[in-house]
Amino acid sequence: MAEVRRFKAQNRDSRFFGTWKYVNKETKKEVDYSYLFEADGQKIHINPNGARSGYREYYYTDKGILYLLDPGAGIKRNSSITKYYYSFSDNDQVLHLKEIDHVGADALETWIRQKE
Repeated sequence: MAEVRRFKAQNRDSRFFGTWKYVNKETKKEVDYSYLFEADGQKIHINPNGARSGYREYYYTDKGILYLLDPGAGIKRNSSITKYYYSFSDNDQVLHLKEIDHVGADALETWIRQKE
């Protein structure tokens, strides 16, 4: 819980706030699920039916890097922190992420902002 509190206490780039859909690399189409990046540092998974999942991740940004905390699920999954370089399109409607510690084309992600 200390790690979650630390993440929630950090600053965030406000351009993240809102709902985003991941774009599949092969099909170039948006996937059925989305993620809500909240101002308090929560990243909430939204199911295809629009319901919020109980699963939460936490994030903050610093100097062009997105830090994402997966708090884990106790015995089944350890917590982990993933770092991404990020950039936005000129109109802030497209988000590009590149995982820092991962090499290859699959380290690149594209996200599309959803209308609220």
